[in-house]
Formats: sequence, C-alpha cells, structure tokens
Amino acid sequence: MSYRLNAITIHVNSAKEYKREIKEIWRDIKNGKLPILFDSEHNFQQGISPIYQYSNYSQNDFYLSVIGVASEFFKQLELKVIDGFYKKYDFSDINGNMELCSQRAWEQVKADCISGLIERAYICMNKMLRFLLIGILPLPLGVLFNWLFVEFFFPRPVSVLISVFLLLVWGGIAFWLSSPGQNALLQALCMCAAGLLVLALILFQELVMGECWGGLIGLGTQAFFLPWLPLASEMLSPFFLHVWPLYLAIWSALFLTSWLGCSLRRRMQT
Repeated sequence: MSYRLNAITIHVNSAKEYKREIKEIWRDIKNGKLPILFDSEHNFQQGISPIYQYSNYSQNDFYLSVIGVASEFFKQLELKVIDGFYKKYDFSDINGNMELCSQRAWEQVKADCISGLIERAYICMNKMLRFLLIGILPLPLGVLFNWLFVEFFFPRPVSVLISVFLLLVWGGIAFWLSSPGQNALLQALCMCAAGLLVLALILFQELVMGECWGGLIGLGTQAFFLPWLPLASEMLSPFFLHVWPLYLAIWSALFLTSWLGCSLRRRMQT
C-alpha cells in the first residue's frame, strides 16, 4: 500500500548547514526518496506543491519544514497577502534552479528588513514584548512626579505643558518601537495593556469599594496616570464630580497617541 508524507521537519543550526540540508532535501524530493511530490511507489501526485516553512527562529538557529500543499493553500495565501498579513516574493529561473530562487528571495527579504519595509516575525515578537515593558514606564514616572509635586511648586500652566510634552513623547516611543508590517491597533493595545490593568483597578476602588487601597498597590494605581493628570484636570474637571473619569480619559489619550504613532510609522514605510 502506497503512502505520501505531508511534511518533514529538520533542525538547522547555521546558514552553512541550511544550504547543505536544503540541497539534499530537494534532491531527495525530486527523486522520490522523500515521498512528498511522489508517493512511496513513485507515482507523481497531481496538484501537490512543496513549500518551505520556518519556525522557532532565533538568528541562525531554526526548524525547517518542507510541506506538500494543494492549490487551495495558495489561494488562501494570496488573500492574506492582499490583507497585508504576508508579503509575497516571486522569483523564477529559466533553468529551474530552486536554490538560486531561494537565495534571491532571501536577499530581497534582508534588503526589505534593512529598509524597514518589513520585519521578521521573531523580531516583531521581541518588539511586542518591549511594548509591554514600556507600558510600565508611567509607574516610576508617576512616582517621580508625586515626589516632585510634593517637594517643589509647579505653576499649573507648567504642569499642563509637561503633561502635553510627555503625551507627545509617548507617541514618539510608539512610532520608534512599532513594526510597519504589524497591526497598529494591536501594537497600541500592547503598549497600553499595563495602563488598562491599572485603570481596571482604579475603577474597582472607586466604583466598587468606594475608597482607595493603602500601601504600595494603592500608591501605584494612583501614581500611574499622575504625569498626565494636570492636562486631564485642566480640560475635563468642570464636567466631572469624580476623579475616575479623568483616569479613563488619560488612558484613552495614551491609547490614541500610541495608535497614531504606530499608524504614522506604517504610513511612512508603505
């Protein structure tokens, strides 16, 4: 009874090893030793095409899979290209040299990475992690502001200008860290995730408990949005009797500024 492999996966430790392995794998696929294009009895499988898939990438260390797919796979891939989720690289060679086509594609990928047009998936994941970490920045900044406001006198206009400046800096950080190929809304949400958690804690204290927590948790939640409180207070205090709407407005402003920074970076790179 004949059979066919849907995929094979190998672990590659270096670029040199990758080139050697890819030659051997492609040779074994063409001669039927690896039954992907042919079944185990060397019958050609109509409508099956081999593709390469890379996973668990870390510099030159990664897993390489060769998968046999049907035409429907490419239709779905084209839809994702249209949606901007993938970028398509199409290279051909009159002699059918797959290694040369692969080399040209990787050269273009590297050029696009250098220009900032695209970013590799593992780099984007690292940036998402940085977004989450940057999202904690308002906490130590708020503690610093609390100390400055206690120790020194700041005229109200100066405090408002500082808040505006820090809001612009927040947007600048989002612009600098963002990945043009990734969803701007998702990146902004990652950057403001810590703030959203703090906002939820504040709303719980204000609306459910009716009082603020003591200790470090209480101080942290109250200090988190403090750098932007002068601006929010100046604009919105006449309309609200409670403080929590100001915190909600601050988080919304931070999220909007993050989204604008990420969107601007994407627009400039496309």
